[in-house]
Amino acid sequence: VSYVKATTYDGMPKSPVALNKTDEAIISRVDFEVAVNWTREAFKQLSIYSPENAKLLYEANITKKDRQIMADERIISKETLRKKLQVARCQFAGYLADVSGNRLDLLEWQ
Repeated sequence: VSYVKATTYDGMPKSPVALNKTDEAIISRVDFEVAVNWTREAFKQLSIYSPENAKLLYEANITKKDRQIMADERIISKETLRKKLQVARCQFAGYLADVSGNRLDLLEWQ
């Protein structure tokens, strides 16, 4: 899983470096196949308890649907959509932490 790297936000080119300590800790603690199963289970939980948020995450992250189109379909502003996506991501992260027994905690990782 060497392609997993932390997100950079400044857009500036960086020289290739080894994985940072957080990445290494996550990768060493979690088997990739197990993480996939946890992710599926967390998404199932989100789908059961918050189907609209599950749909938002699916459209935004899996189908890569344009955010403006998503906002227009829901008759909301892009800013409102951004806030809804933030809530959906936090809910998903919470379910992921629960199903993994806190071994994969995205809230802590950020």
